[in-house]
Amino acid sequence: RPASATLLPSSELRDVATKLSRLDVNEDASALERDFRSLAAQCVAGDVDADACEVGDVARVSQGEAVPADGVVILVEGGGSARLDESALTGESKPAKRPRGAKVFASSKNMGRSCYIRIEAVGGDACVAQIARLVEDAQLDKAPIQNFADRIASVFAPCVVFLGLTTFMAWYIAAETGNVPESWLDERDTFLFALLFGVSVVVVACPCALGLATPTAVM
Repeated sequence: RPASATLLPSSELRDVATKLSRLDVNEDASALERDFRSLAAQCVAGDVDADACEVGDVARVSQGEAVPADGVVILVEGGGSARLDESALTGESKPAKRPRGAKVFASSKNMGRSCYIRIEAVGGDACVAQIARLVEDAQLDKAPIQNFADRIASVFAPCVVFLGLTTFMAWYIAAETGNVPESWLDERDTFLFALLFGVSVVVVACPCALGLATPTAVM
C-alpha cells in the first residue's frame, strides 16, 4: 500500500493555494509559486488522515505516496507535470500526466516528482465514493426492461407449467385407453411415457430463461 501524503497546516498556505488553483494553466504564476514555496518550507508537515481532510487543505505528495483525497495540482517540484498511477480508479497502468490545475483523485500513486495538491472533495463527494454509490444504486434499482421481463415471466411460467401438466394428462389418458401404438410405449410404463412429454414441454419452453437471461444481460 502506498505511503500516506503529508498535510501542510497553514492558513496562509491555504490562501495562496486557493489563488493558484483559480489561475489558468497559461497564466503567470511565478510570484504565487514563490510565496507558496516559502510558506511550505516554514510548515511543520503532519501525516494525512484521509477522514480528517477538509476542503481547502494542502497536502504534499512525494514519490511513492498516495493522494489522500480528490483535489487539484497546485505545484510540481522542478516544474512540469505530476505523474500519477491512477490504475486503482481507471485500470490504466500507464502513469497519467497531471499539470498544474489538473484534477487528481484519491488513491492515485505519485510516480514522479513531489507535488502539492489542494483538496477539493472529501467523504461522500469524492469520485470513488460516487462510483461506489452508482454501482450500489444500479444493483438495487431494476432497469425498465427487467421489470417488463419480470411481468412477462410471472404470467409465462405458470402457463408453461399448466401446458406441461395438460400434455402429461393428455398422453397418459391416451396411453391408458389404448390410443397410443404399442411400439411407441416400447415396454415403458404409461406414466413414464406421458411424463416424458410433459417434461419436454417445460424444458423446451424454459420459463426460467426469460427471468434469468434479462437481468444477467443488463448487469
